[in-house]
Amino acid sequence: MSMITLAIDRYDRHLPFFDGTVKLPPGLELKVLQVGQETTLRDGTHRHEQMLRHAAFDAAECSLASYVVARARGLPFTAIPVFPRRLFSQGQIFVNVDAGIREPKDLIGKKVGVKTWQVTAILWLRGILESEYGVPYDSIDWYAELDEDVPFEPPPGLRYTKLPDDKSVETMLVEGELDAVLHPDLIKPLRDRDPRIARLFPDFKAEEQRYYKKTGTFPIMHLVVVRRHIVEQNPWLPRSIY
Repeated sequence: MSMITLAIDRYDRHLPFFDGTVKLPPGLELKVLQVGQETTLRDGTHRHEQMLRHAAFDAAECSLASYVVARARGLPFTAIPVFPRRLFSQGQIFVNVDAGIREPKDLIGKKVGVKTWQVTAILWLRGILESEYGVPYDSIDWYAELDEDVPFEPPPGLRYTKLPDDKSVETMLVEGELDAVLHPDLIKPLRDRDPRIARLFPDFKAEEQRYYKKTGTFPIMHLVVVRRHIVEQNPWLPRSIY
């Protein structure tokens, strides 16, 4: 019997994979992997990196933005139209209260940290900041904490700096080394109610609702990626996983 590995997060909508409800046709066994269980995966970002850099799994939940980069590079992956993670991101812009940032346009000329440039939530936010609020991505100095899932050469005009390994964008924001941070998660200083940190949009939910009413867009963060040679060997597999 052949084993097919699938690396996904344990969302409510994924529980049928973990409780054995989902089965593959005879002759194939599905092994479902998640962060911190039967794997060395630290988090979702590490899962994306392991899939796109090292093809560590047969199929995996993966960053939409990094997958687009991988396909543009001709890397051997394909995807199915399943979107395990969809989120609005207006609530993921965090500012140092002393940076003088009261509205989106105040980000122009500022130092802004990101986990990585390719994080899908950050890609959406860069586009939304430009299209909805008049803040071009190339008007900001960007600082990335981690290596990218798919290495890339910053294009001309992009003010991008990879931080040293001992630097954290959350700590730098608290200490005033960065003016703002765009982050896919709720950052620890905000969870700890550090008075030096605030959201750019205090009523972010209303801002997200306004964006949805205007655009009809519910942003896709993750999709499911399959190694191309697995698809070539088993052309029915993407439909079965779907």
